[in-house]
Amino acid sequence: MVASDALELDAVLRSLSHDFKEPLRSIRWYLIRIIADKAVAAKPATLQDVRKLDALVADVQVQFTLLYETYKKTGETEALRHFVNTDLRDEISSISRAWGGVHSKVKGVKFDRDPFSIADLSARIARLSRRYEGLLEYIRHSHALNLTRIGLHNEAERVLTDLTALSEDIVTDGTFQIAGNVIGLFDQSLIGLLFQNLIVNSMKYRVPEIDLSIRIKISVQDGADFPAMVPTQLRDAFSGRKGPHAYISYTDNGRGIPAAYQNAVFEPFVQVRDTDAAKGSGMGLAIVKGAVQKHGGVIAITSAEGKGTRFWIALPIRDE
Repeated sequence: MVASDALELDAVLRSLSHDFKEPLRSIRWYLIRIIADKAVAAKPATLQDVRKLDALVADVQVQFTLLYETYKKTGETEALRHFVNTDLRDEISSISRAWGGVHSKVKGVKFDRDPFSIADLSARIARLSRRYEGLLEYIRHSHALNLTRIGLHNEAERVLTDLTALSEDIVTDGTFQIAGNVIGLFDQSLIGLLFQNLIVNSMKYRVPEIDLSIRIKISVQDGADFPAMVPTQLRDAFSGRKGPHAYISYTDNGRGIPAAYQNAVFEPFVQVRDTDAAKGSGMGLAIVKGAVQKHGGVIAITSAEGKGTRFWIALPIRDE
């Protein structure tokens, strides 16, 4: 795991504490109910497999708790980093494989206790895996800037071309406009992730009955001019900036983001609706914000439910 500043490490620790610890606890709640069921107890082999799976989940809980408490007391991060990058990966893979075997044995069982959804437990375990993959993606790109001279327009087009190759629906069901350009020193990998995650986010949360529309406008603006350019509620975020900046306006016509979530959507694993958990890891916009902050930039949004979202992005332009 590579984390180049305390902000990123703090975000990872918060996500581990809330977005892994709590799901593991809920998974164990389901497993303990299965273990206690008479119908499962009547099948010793199945009961043994469920207990082994529960032991795997419990082991991850114990490891994380010990390492996290050690970090809080001593500030030592190396053991926690190793756990995230290797041990946690192996443990979550083992949990997923073990559940695959257990699921085939319990999916047809008629439980004598209060009924609960095996499908819900499957969804929780699958979500745990997606969240870990999202976390890896987030920390994988937490590196020092590798600056090269690129054009932002070209990068947006390249990402769109790559995504189109993966899904023809982008072309047949969407309208895309990329206007303007800024050439400067940027991290090509991070800029690619910025555009990729914005576009994928728009695709996931589009309005089904409406063709997707995405408009990207790129221009050079002086940092001092931003407070007058952005909506009143965003002026504080963009104040105090000086010198030439790449200004990126990204607008879609998707479902929009409720006002209550607009200050939180850039945090790791935040998903606006319960149904969103089935669509991804909740890391996309956190990666976007990380890419912007790495460049010393700022990002904010304006959005209305049912009317789409606009992302306001300012990146300092470096020439050397």
